[in-house]
Amino acid sequence: MGLFLANHHANATPRSGSSTSCHSLEWARNSARTPYCPPGNNTILPENFPAMAYVISDQPALAHPHESAKALPEVLTLGILQNSDPNRLPLILIPTDDIGWERITASIQNNTTLTPLQRTRYLHSLVHVNDTTFVMPSPTRTGKTTWSNTSRPSHADYTWQQDYFESFINPATGMPVLRRVRDYPMDSIVATQGANELFEAAQQACSWMQPGPDLIESDTSGTMGGNIEGLPGGLCLHGDNQRPEFARQYCGDPANEVIVNTKWLQVGHVDEIVHVLPRPGASPPCNFAMAIASPQKALELLKQNPTDKFFEFYFNSEPEDLNSRFNQSLIQEFCSDLKSFFRERAKNQDSSPGHTPSNVTPQRGVPAVFWLFSLPQVEAKIRVRGHQEAPEFDCKNVTHAEVAAFLEGDQTASGYLNRKIQNSLAKTQQEITEKIHSRLPQCEISWVQAPNLFLHGRVIKNEQTGEEEIPNGMVHSLTPNPSNSLNVNATVFSPHPMNGAFARHLESSYRSLGLRTQFVDTFEYAHIGMGNLHCATHMLPFCRPSQETRR
Repeated sequence: MGLFLANHHANATPRSGSSTSCHSLEWARNSARTPYCPPGNNTILPENFPAMAYVISDQPALAHPHESAKALPEVLTLGILQNSDPNRLPLILIPTDDIGWERITASIQNNTTLTPLQRTRYLHSLVHVNDTTFVMPSPTRTGKTTWSNTSRPSHADYTWQQDYFESFINPATGMPVLRRVRDYPMDSIVATQGANELFEAAQQACSWMQPGPDLIESDTSGTMGGNIEGLPGGLCLHGDNQRPEFARQYCGDPANEVIVNTKWLQVGHVDEIVHVLPRPGASPPCNFAMAIASPQKALELLKQNPTDKFFEFYFNSEPEDLNSRFNQSLIQEFCSDLKSFFRERAKNQDSSPGHTPSNVTPQRGVPAVFWLFSLPQVEAKIRVRGHQEAPEFDCKNVTHAEVAAFLEGDQTASGYLNRKIQNSLAKTQQEITEKIHSRLPQCEISWVQAPNLFLHGRVIKNEQTGEEEIPNGMVHSLTPNPSNSLNVNATVFSPHPMNGAFARHLESSYRSLGLRTQFVDTFEYAHIGMGNLHCATHMLPFCRPSQETRR
């Protein structure tokens, strides 16, 4: 590969889906560094396997995005290439119009921190998905409008690159097989024409990436790609909102399936709560770790850092963006829950100095004097002496101690909801651990607890069983969900959780596994549309066929 690319000019033109050459992926053929394909008839790989290609959305979820969201495709493109082995660069397929394509390629061509050879190699790794031509208006400097033909794929305006297709493998070759989700319920044009354009561009860039048969019976959210994930040991993971006959099309034997509770999520996909991580330095098949969303870890971190502000929306954001983020409906719903909780507490509890709420336990390493005086001050914020009505609750500056008190003391709203969700997620972690251990008993499984809080909906009582349950189809993440991340070699591209303590914990946890962390601002790019980084991208892993899988 090095010789092939070195002979090109530094300003070489990137691909436009027009070459059947696989020269730039020659490293992927029969490489001794590539792990063997798992045994069995499951055809989806976990994402600790190496990537042959990535798909990146150029369309933020917010209709009128802020600059950080507009720039994220360039950040991801460059970040993926810089964090990949320079001798094993993946392809990056980008569905976008000509304007977006020029913007992304210019960000590499004009990057003065790159060497000429790096610019050449990086540009050769880009693939423009651009099969549809239509006429679009183009304003001129005089104010007149002209019309020009512009290449634009059907899904250029579509964010969720994870859902309308899924990447599997051909066990005989180990190479990616791309399968469309037929009748994709969110957008039929994306599922048909958009998928065809993507597959054609992938094949033209390298014929090793082949289209496969459609996945059928796909009229529910449970059958989208974000709910089709691989696990180590030849296992596949999906939610309990997916039909058994659908899973058989890619998972093979029912014994390969790991089915976990995702019905409570509004979108209902396993990639919202679970993620497979690479583990550099470990030998296959044990070169993996797991991440799972964790309200419990969020609570622990809040109590360990009680005086910190909870909302830290300033990450990679302009000052004028902060109010719009804070005014987002989920944030306001959470603030409303907090306000109601402390208002009720102010009515029912003694306001004398030194009173410590019974549900808050002093933490080791935190001076006891803090717990004696700070939390009563929390309540004092919303109490006016001698009056029943409370002043406006200062949610923008709400502290960790306040949120922790709410999470532990609330009995009706999102605080109580998160405690129930934690119980469900603990069961999910146990089920996955047991199933992987049944296939790979030699592997020690490390879990990263990704701090995250959820919102929307109230715990309900099942009239038949009398038990309390999380409502189906209502819940999603309060702030950008760090378990919905993207692996690139030994780096985890993580949505910044908009909380400093959460971010420090993630970085420390990944570092302990030999992984680097690159936080990205996904608030307008994906979070606001009820998804995140993994949902808006797509990794195409591959493997090395063994004698068993070649059969």
